[in-house]
Amino acid sequence: MSFLNHDTESNNNPTLKRQYIFTEDQRRRLKQIFESEPYPSQAKLEQLVDELSLPMNKISNWFHNARMRTKPNTYTKDTNKISSTPLTDNNDDDDDDNDEDENDDDDDEDNTLPTIVPLNNS
Repeated sequence: MSFLNHDTESNNNPTLKRQYIFTEDQRRRLKQIFESEPYPSQAKLEQLVDELSLPMNKISNWFHNARMRTKPNTYTKDTNKISSTPLTDNNDDDDDDNDEDENDDDDDEDNTLPTIVPLNNS
C-alpha cells in the first residue's frame, strides 16, 4: 500500500491522517465502474477488492468521494444566479407621507409574496 504523509516534519505523530495513493490502473478501473454504476452493489465492491487488491473501506470511500465530487454544489455563492426582484412591492412614489386619505385602499390588497422562479443557466 502507498500512503502519502501530508506533514513530513511530524512523521512520528500517530494521530496524523495519511492519504492512500491509488495506482493509475486502480484509479482507471474505479472510474470506469463509477461511470456506469456510481452506487455499486456489495457483490461488485467485493469483486473490486479481489481485482484491485485493495481493502473494502478504500474502495467504498473512493466511490463515496467520487459521488461527492460529481454532485452539484448547491451551496456555492454564484451572484449571477441571484434574482434582483424584490419580494415585496414598496411603492414609495408618494413623497407626502402625511396625507391620510380615507379612500386609500392600498394596504387592504392581497399581501402575498410573489413566486420565486429559478433563473436558467443561459
